[in-house]
Amino acid sequence: TATALAILEKLLTFGESPTGIVFWLANQYLNMYVVKGGKSLPIYQRWLEPRLKSQAHNLTFEQIEYAISTLADCEAFIKGGASSLKSTNPRDALTEIVLKLAAPVATSHSRTSRSSRSAVGV
Repeated sequence: TATALAILEKLLTFGESPTGIVFWLANQYLNMYVVKGGKSLPIYQRWLEPRLKSQAHNLTFEQIEYAISTLADCEAFIKGGASSLKSTNPRDALTEIVLKLAAPVATSHSRTSRSSRSAVGV
């Protein structure tokens, strides 16, 4: 969690937009979902598949879906839409999302125990 927060802080300090960070993260999880499901990425992204498969292997479909849903909520907040986030500004919203995704998630539907693993493998 500390590493993820430090990286987030560096990205924001160097001028990366909150929307851009959410887009990058959501795209990463969407691609992991695709390769975990046994599908191929578009030809221009296939070079990413080995690493994505490795990352996705450590997560359940439910964990990836949770990450995608949480990131969509953050994007809605940043763009001024309805959101369940408690934050009052985009920087705090991103921090809240990192903490949510790094926190253990308990569910009875998981194929692996989430009590010892974070929602996104952080």
